[in-house]
Amino acid sequence: MEILHEPHFWTAVAFVLFFIFFGKKLWATLSNMLDTHTKSIQNALNEAENLRAEAEALLAKAQSERKRAMQEAEEMIAKSHKEAEIFAEQAKQKALEEAQRFEVQLKERLKAEEDAARNEIRKIAADLTAKTAMDFLQSHLPPEKDLALIDKAIADIPKAFTKHQSAA
Repeated sequence: MEILHEPHFWTAVAFVLFFIFFGKKLWATLSNMLDTHTKSIQNALNEAENLRAEAEALLAKAQSERKRAMQEAEEMIAKSHKEAEIFAEQAKQKALEEAQRFEVQLKERLKAEEDAARNEIRKIAADLTAKTAMDFLQSHLPPEKDLALIDKAIADIPKAFTKHQSAA
């Protein structure tokens, strides 16, 4: 019975009795806290997955809108080029017909008229191209970017005219 006089024995008995009386309550509290924490983590994971799916959907939508906008821009550019070619061809044909009618009588006047017609065609084609580009830029670019592009294009117009006139 010497064991009853040992302090380690009574410490062990007190430890066992403490867990017998309070262990169930402590276990329930700890289990409840862990379950609550698990649920909050699961909710956070679910929310993150929902946000990820939403972000992927937005990305796909933005990519399809960008692709559609690029296709529209290419179509508009092709259409404006085709219209400019048709217009230039019509104007050229008209100038040739006039040249054939007045060739004998008005050679000098005809040359001046042809030069004026070419300049007018260039001006109209440039105006048409600039307007088409302006409309496209206004509808598809944010204002801060399209202003910079417009300023650059306007600055380049005189260079293009002088280059084209010197080549002609």
